[in-house]
Amino acid sequence: GVVGERAASATQVVEFVVGDPPTVSLSAPTRINPSDRLQISSVASALPTCEALSLGEGSCSASFRWSVVRGSVDLESVVTGRDLLTSPMLALERHALQGGSYVFQLSVAHYVSGTTPGLATVTVQTNMPPWGGSLTVSPSTAVFGSPVEITSSGFTDSAEDLPLSFRFGLCRGGESCTSETSYLLTGPQTRLSHAESSLPKGNLTIVAYAADALGAESNVTTGAQVSLPPLATAAATLEFAQRQFADSLAAADQSGDGN
Repeated sequence: GVVGERAASATQVVEFVVGDPPTVSLSAPTRINPSDRLQISSVASALPTCEALSLGEGSCSASFRWSVVRGSVDLESVVTGRDLLTSPMLALERHALQGGSYVFQLSVAHYVSGTTPGLATVTVQTNMPPWGGSLTVSPSTAVFGSPVEITSSGFTDSAEDLPLSFRFGLCRGGESCTSETSYLLTGPQTRLSHAESSLPKGNLTIVAYAADALGAESNVTTGAQVSLPPLATAAATLEFAQRQFADSLAAADQSGDGN
């Protein structure tokens, strides 16, 4: 057949800006743990010189301004140091970011009226710690000096963050149980999700810490009660104390070997 005339069209929008905006690039880790400090550095080029602008030295500084364009974080409350929201580098405190994706933006402009600022953004993804775990102590009501079985189960994480490692500790009932306040029942983290240990007398909180390959950690707790046997003797108490002391020394030796 006869091919008739055909027409096609395309459009493109071009935005013209005033002046010669600086070229800005940012450097940051693409993925971090919430417990890590975040640092974002910048490089700005094509800033006009004093000679080109016929200005004095005092007018040749560039202004920097950081902001968050995606993600919920108050930079004013988590930035470290003074005036870092207006400097070429951004540094945030530990735990400033929770799970999720954040986009940070830096605006760089020369101190000249009407000059368009240069912009750059960078995306940072925070690593979620393991989730979904549970903890059991058997028996949960134990006799002083008798070992109990502590088992953590159900923790999971993204495939790229495996394998998980575990450690176990205890706190006195009613205390806030954290990695800083708990007494560790085991040494450095291992792949084992269970442990056997003797417990001191009292109303206790047992805690299991699960960490992924990047070091992000979460924990789960459960209660246990340990009472003295009907005819507890000083010898039995001394034997338990000696065993706990030996376990502590062994754990400390293992930790030192790992450094």
